[in-house]
Amino acid sequence: MNFDTVKNKKIRYIRIDGSTPARNRQDLVDNFQGDPNTRVALLSITAAGCGLTMTSASVVIFAELYWTPGVLLQAEDRLH
Repeated sequence: MNFDTVKNKKIRYIRIDGSTPARNRQDLVDNFQGDPNTRVALLSITAAGCGLTMTSASVVIFAELYWTPGVLLQAEDRLH
């Protein structure tokens, strides 16, 4: 599933990447965590991999890799 598929199927989602203001990120996470109708979170590892908790996710797919293993481990830890 890519971003266009999510939009075309009208699936509720959040998106956090480098262009998302830091002050808005926690509100987006809270929406994903608390709203069962928000079913997809499209996240950049560098923008959302540290300090945000996404424990309500049941399936996680890393579509990007980062060259520092610690960054990936931190992103993984945010999901458990």
